[in-house]
Amino acid sequence: MGDVHALALSDDTFDVVHAHQVLQHVADPVTALREMARVTRSGGVVGVRDSDYAAFAWFPELPALDRWRELYRAAARANGGEPDAGRRLLAWAHAAGLEDVTAGRPRGASQPPTSGLGGAECGPSG
Repeated sequence: MGDVHALALSDDTFDVVHAHQVLQHVADPVTALREMARVTRSGGVVGVRDSDYAAFAWFPELPALDRWRELYRAAARANGGEPDAGRRLLAWAHAAGLEDVTAGRPRGASQPPTSGLGGAECGPSG
C-alpha cells in the first residue's frame, strides 16, 4: 500500500494515472493530484472520477436512503474526506496546477446526469 499524498514512484513514470472514487476519501485531494501529475509523463493524462453524494437521486424516493446519505456524508467528513468530491474536481485540479483540464461527465458513462458523478481529465503541469 502507498500514500497518494507521497507516492513512492519516480517522476514521469506513467502515460496515464487514474483515480476512481479515491479523492473523496483522502485528507488533501490537491496534494494527491499534484502527486499524480508528478508521476505522469509530459503529454500524459491524469484522470479522476468521483461521486457527489449530495446530488444522488433515486426513485422511488425512500426516506431510509435519504437518511443513509445523510449519515454517510457526516461519517465521511468526520474521517477527513469530502463525499461531494465530484463537484470539486475542477477546482482541485486547478489548485494543483494542472493544465488543459476537461471536466464533466466521462465519455461513455452509463449513469444519467442526476447520478452525481463527476470526472476530470487533465495533463500535468509543465
